[in-house]
Amino acid sequence: MTLKYCCKCGNSDWGYWTSSSSRKTHRYCRACRRKRAANYTQQKKINGGSHTEREWREKLAKYDTCPMCKIPWTKIPPRPDRRYKYVWTKDHIVPITTGGHSGIDNIQPLCYRCNSSKSNREMVSLPNTIYATITPKIYELQLPDNCSS
Repeated sequence: MTLKYCCKCGNSDWGYWTSSSSRKTHRYCRACRRKRAANYTQQKKINGGSHTEREWREKLAKYDTCPMCKIPWTKIPPRPDRRYKYVWTKDHIVPITTGGHSGIDNIQPLCYRCNSSKSNREMVSLPNTIYATITPKIYELQLPDNCSS
């Protein structure tokens, strides 16, 4: 067996994860992952903002469904990783990586599937799907340009 080295950093320390949907095993460079995590933490600190657990619970209580896919929380299947108890996640409306902050006005609940598909984009426009854009204290639904209301 030959060692494989990361093309970015030259390290040979690999971690593995299995996709919950396809069951495929993927590898990642642990050194590069640690660097990405440190960069994210630093960006989060620079961007500022914070919220309390109470503010989060109050915001979550306003939603019976995922704002993006409109599926009720109770109808969303449990997350494949049993470490997570809830189907909802905290989503940064404006992602940390694009200058967003962690204040409660930039946080919304999304189901884990929508948050994963959203990645670091502000909005996701899926074919034949209504998507949510949420601005502080104003909740509005917008149809994609190619849809008629």
